[in-house]
Amino acid sequence: MKQHKIMPLAGIKVVELATVVAAPTVGRMLCSYGAEVIKVESAAGDNMRRAGDFERVVCEDDKNPLFTIPNSGKKLVSVNIKSEEGREVMMRLLEKADVFLTNVRGAALQRSGFDYETLHNRFPRLIFAHLSGFGPKGPDAANPGFDSTGFWLRSGPMADWQVPGYFPFVPTYAFGDMATSSALLSGVLMAIIGRQQTGLGTKVETSLYASGIWCNAIGVVSHQSQFGGEFDVDPIRPADPF
Repeated sequence: MKQHKIMPLAGIKVVELATVVAAPTVGRMLCSYGAEVIKVESAAGDNMRRAGDFERVVCEDDKNPLFTIPNSGKKLVSVNIKSEEGREVMMRLLEKADVFLTNVRGAALQRSGFDYETLHNRFPRLIFAHLSGFGPKGPDAANPGFDSTGFWLRSGPMADWQVPGYFPFVPTYAFGDMATSSALLSGVLMAIIGRQQTGLGTKVETSLYASGIWCNAIGVVSHQSQFGGEFDVDPIRPADPF
């Protein structure tokens, strides 16, 4: 007798307004655990639809592995949220959603009426999950962020993990995005559990910069000037802590 599988996130509905890798990968993982994920794209589509051209990987409408990695299993729809009609469509989608997942910058969300305060007042049970390049506060809060800049360069590993005088290594495309997606996924799952206790949604957020510091935390601390600031690095010999 065939058994019916009940996935842990069955019945959870997610509306995703996000592009490229980090935030969309959160949607993909939620989808993999049973959530219904609706990905809202512009008419031009997510830039990951064209990433294969840059990475020299097959990039066709029906064969596009780099787009599939962060988007497998989702329902895809194109909505022009800059139009009044498009914003009304988004609101109807959000009315039935449990999670709103986005990496659109804060100012743009506010202009469109999709910022946390507006949505929380209208849909108090909605969980608002936001990813940014450099976090919600500080001089770079409004700046766009990318894997290579927000995760790798600003948190130090491209320099810390090399011998002084060497060229910085080049990480593979979207490595930091994938690491960051796991942190935001954890926040979304905690918010779902928390809503069972309170009945209310909340805002969860992280950034590529915060994730980069977290993943390189030991390097960030040990390279502080009060601890010497510099370490000999041998790229072919592992460190001996004893």
